[in-house]
Amino acid sequence: MRTDLERNERRDVEAAGAAVMLSVVQHAASVPSCAAAGGLSDHDKENEIKKLEAEKQKLCEKSMGDDCCARGWKYFSGKCYYFPTDKKTWTASRDACVAAGGDLVIVSSTELQDFVNRRILPFITGYHYYWVGLTDAVKEGDWRWIDGTPLSTTSRMWSSDQPDNWKGERGEHPEGEDCAAMALRSTSYFLFDKFCDDRFNRVCEAKTQIK
Repeated sequence: MRTDLERNERRDVEAAGAAVMLSVVQHAASVPSCAAAGGLSDHDKENEIKKLEAEKQKLCEKSMGDDCCARGWKYFSGKCYYFPTDKKTWTASRDACVAAGGDLVIVSSTELQDFVNRRILPFITGYHYYWVGLTDAVKEGDWRWIDGTPLSTTSRMWSSDQPDNWKGERGEHPEGEDCAAMALRSTSYFLFDKFCDDRFNRVCEAKTQIK
């Protein structure tokens, strides 16, 4: 249970956050008009936008984050994450993430993976698979995140026998396994290549938003 001091501190943070958010919104609104009037070059406008994004992230960190995300999403290190419980194919999962305002998660650091683990582990037993934004559907063996970034060839996220591009027991999947899922359990996590029409949970990732 929160103490009166904790509640007061939280109220002060939220009040300060609201003031900063108003300042950020007003500043953001002024950038296009200044640029249109010749007051800012494209380069200066880009720098101003970067400053606003940095201010927003600092505010999100100070306000404990979830205030900067859509309802049901969770904040971590400048972005928002959503953990739906239904199961879909890789493509349908990506479409659902996009419809919700984001995309499939790009696992860009061990810190992010640890955060995801903490959100999922309390609700699972044994191995649990969820889709991530990684595929080699364009070129076999060239695994890339959905933003076009190649997966490091020295990545240690793959399970020891993965990716194996399995085509099924009787070759019923001639295209092989072109979509990546993270296999998670209490003591470890690994990437597996999977058939894209398999059905798993997903983790969505989105930019923070000003409310």
